[in-house]
Amino acid sequence: MHVLKSLLLLPFMLLLMVNSSMGQDNKIPKLVVTIIIDPLSPDWIEDYQDQLSTGGILKLINEGKSFTSATVGNALASRASSVATIATAAPPSIHGIVGNSWYDRLKKEEIFSTEDYLVQGFDNFSQLSKNSSTHLLSTSLGDQVVRTTEGKLISLSLEPDAAILAGGHRSHGSYWFDTYSGSWISNRSYVDKLPQWVIDFNNHNHADQYLNQEWDLLLNEDAYAKCNIDESPYEMGILGSSTRFPYRLRRMTRQVTQGKYEAIKKTPFGNTLLSDFSIAALHNEQMGLDEHTDFLYISFTGFSHITSRFGVESREFKDAVIRLDMEIQHLLFVLSENIGKDNVLVMLTGTHGASWNADQAKANGLPAGRFRARNAMALLNSFISAIYGENYWIESYIDQQIYLDQTLIDQEKIPIAIIQEQAARFMRQFEGVAMALPADRMVSASITHPAGSLFQAAYNSNRSGDILLILQPGWIQDGNLVSDHLSVYPYDQKVPFIWWGGSVMPGSISDPVSLKDIAPTICEYANVPVPNTSQGKSLYKLIVAATDNGDL
Repeated sequence: MHVLKSLLLLPFMLLLMVNSSMGQDNKIPKLVVTIIIDPLSPDWIEDYQDQLSTGGILKLINEGKSFTSATVGNALASRASSVATIATAAPPSIHGIVGNSWYDRLKKEEIFSTEDYLVQGFDNFSQLSKNSSTHLLSTSLGDQVVRTTEGKLISLSLEPDAAILAGGHRSHGSYWFDTYSGSWISNRSYVDKLPQWVIDFNNHNHADQYLNQEWDLLLNEDAYAKCNIDESPYEMGILGSSTRFPYRLRRMTRQVTQGKYEAIKKTPFGNTLLSDFSIAALHNEQMGLDEHTDFLYISFTGFSHITSRFGVESREFKDAVIRLDMEIQHLLFVLSENIGKDNVLVMLTGTHGASWNADQAKANGLPAGRFRARNAMALLNSFISAIYGENYWIESYIDQQIYLDQTLIDQEKIPIAIIQEQAARFMRQFEGVAMALPADRMVSASITHPAGSLFQAAYNSNRSGDILLILQPGWIQDGNLVSDHLSVYPYDQKVPFIWWGGSVMPGSISDPVSLKDIAPTICEYANVPVPNTSQGKSLYKLIVAATDNGDL
């Protein structure tokens, strides 16, 4: 009789076990933390793993789910375009943030991705307060959170574009760093007034404390043996100064009368300052402590200054990576202690990778170089003038995009597709140019280049140039930098893509994914509608499923 009862109860017991398992897998996190690092390649994590702590990035990898074939998903990647893609689940062609800046044909000037001179600020209004999401054409995950839930969404970064674009149009607080005052700021697009905790944080003068410190190597010399020598001739330095450790920031900024705190952003201290501010936000906003899921975006941007001024082979960059890993270790400890790993979902990714130091690579006999854009534009204008008459046919060149004077072309009744094709054919002759793509082909989808889809994802007809350039591997555009990130090659396109938290099953997956898959995944996790122009796919089922362990 007892055996019969047990047999009769077995299906119900099995159903109960399945439902219990599903309930555990579908547990909605109390806090979602998205960590964006500008830039970060998975190759760098692998290269430096022997010096990284077991409680930082390696903890995320070893205890979380890593996607090993993750890419940006579009050409001409920048901090602003990638952060916007992470937030909206759409490519730049749709969300409209085609770069950190672009040429506005109506205003006849280059504009910054989040600049907004009509925004309302607070007392002691800073120049850097004049930023908003006005140029973002799509809604973001943050907008959906505010519209459909009672949870909080806070977005933080040293840079206004990263803080604003991650949070979207309607965050509960987007804050960025003012290099003039050394304070954290926002404006009335996001908060009616600065919260008291932000004022208190600013009053502690954290920025001045870091400005009084010196940046020296954290580890013994042996740890940097494979890096460039100190004072490498291929480095540009901080604020155009010395390229030798230690860096004494107060001395370096002694003659700077405005924006002296810019130096902090160009050292690891900037990432540390953001880490301090993020933990203050967690505590003071009481994030993750009630039944409503909260969302925190933290965009670390210090690497971008170091890679562009020193290169990824430098001691400066390796030291910055090790120091940021320590900040992530501290953040994970705070999350585990105060909210609990089971109640948190953490996502870590990068905006893009970065090229090797072009000048150094060329000196070592590798295929690399600098594309001399100014000279090329002068020659291109002469070429067009020889066909259609002497005039100024080129309005601007920004980040491998050539903007022709479309008003002049219309006045001369020249078919735009023809002049675009002629200009592109001329540009293909220049050293370092692998391909020049006319905008008309973006619209007609008649691109035969293997990277054509990456450029179509990057192209927005109202904001992109008339000709988009693909440079040869190892080549960068000329300018005040030693490394760049605009190419279609793996060193620029690959990004880490790591999920960690209570319901995340450890392991690694080689399925191809991109930045636009982040928001839909978080939306399914937190039961939030996807943004209005979402093009990505949810990876939720892959993340909570058991896979082979992919520990480093």
